[in-house]
Amino acid sequence: MQSRPYTAEDEIDLRNVVRTLWRHRWVIGGITTAAALVAAVVSVFILPPVYESRVLLMVTRPPVQTVDPSSPAFRNIAAILNPELTGEAVVALARSPAVRDEVARRIGVPKTKLKSLQAQSVRNTNLVELRVRYADPHEARRIATAWAEVVVGRSSVLFSTQAQGSYALFNAQLEVALNRLKRAEQALRHFNATSRISELQTRLGKLIDQLASYEVRRNDLTISLNRAENELAAIEGQLRREPRTYALSKSITNDPFLHEAMATASNRGFLELSKIRMRTEEQNPVYNALSQARATAAVAVQALRAEKSTVERAMEAIQQEVAVLRTELATQILTQTRLARELENAKRVYDAVFQRREAARITATTRGGTVQVALPASLPDEPVSPRPALNAAIAAVLGFMFSTVGVLIRSAWITPAELPRVQTAASAESDP
Repeated sequence: MQSRPYTAEDEIDLRNVVRTLWRHRWVIGGITTAAALVAAVVSVFILPPVYESRVLLMVTRPPVQTVDPSSPAFRNIAAILNPELTGEAVVALARSPAVRDEVARRIGVPKTKLKSLQAQSVRNTNLVELRVRYADPHEARRIATAWAEVVVGRSSVLFSTQAQGSYALFNAQLEVALNRLKRAEQALRHFNATSRISELQTRLGKLIDQLASYEVRRNDLTISLNRAENELAAIEGQLRREPRTYALSKSITNDPFLHEAMATASNRGFLELSKIRMRTEEQNPVYNALSQARATAAVAVQALRAEKSTVERAMEAIQQEVAVLRTELATQILTQTRLARELENAKRVYDAVFQRREAARITATTRGGTVQVALPASLPDEPVSPRPALNAAIAAVLGFMFSTVGVLIRSAWITPAELPRVQTAASAESDP
């Protein structure tokens, strides 16, 4: 960014400005006073007075409690008409060309003179304000009264037509809702007649009881099998420690039968025969008993294992059947719940549409929910325009501004020839 030196000609001296304005104070004051006087004279003697007449209309609603349209019961309803007139609808009706034409025909005034008709809704209320501006106060009141009568009459016709259309629509929707309710009731009744929920619950209860008894039996078998296996292991340990046979050695003379035979055969050789020894082997009775006990224990272990395996297979089959039954039962209960919910929704829709139909019927046969005159038009006392004081004040301000600018331009502070140069310097200073 390049800096440029400022000269004394580029600076503004406020004291010189004040001196210049003070020096030409009579010119500024005269122009200001003249402008105010001209505006006041024009407002009082030249501009025609304009009077304003106002009418307040009150939009009433039907005296019937209806269902909230935002309720979930209305989700399946295609369209819902609200038989209530809003302030915006009345304002749009009052501004329509047809209403203006009817007002012009009723009061016998050309339509071109009714351009100052204004309608607006009062904020946060159910009131609509109609304003008419006219040169004659009596005509202004007459136009406002006629305009209010036309709006009230047309709104009554509009509301009646809308209410009748709403009644016809809700009557058709009520028939649809009734058919839906009948179908839902028939579907739930048929399902309850053919449902297997009770049968499945009974069968499932029996299987669960049977599974519990099998569980108890399996636990008992597990304990018995552990006990039998421990007993078999103990018997096998004892059996390994016991010998199978015993080796016996004894003299031949110890056997009485053999001793008698040999004595008869040879009495002389008895002494020599008594020295002969006979060796024999005999079975260990303890080992035999342990072998028998081991066989019995092994058979018991096998039997317990086989029974436990049978119980476990039966439990697995029951568990599979229970899983299938639970799935089927859950499907049946889910279907029943869905049908019951559809029936409940159908009842809610039917009740809601029935209430809306009754509200539309009552509204169509009553005068409620129309537009009424809350405050009739009154004869205006003073015109709303022109306003001499306001116009004089605005003219005085404008005269003061223009006279001040003119004095400054014509003074030696800034001449018209210097204006382009000052503007160029200001623009160059603002550019980077």
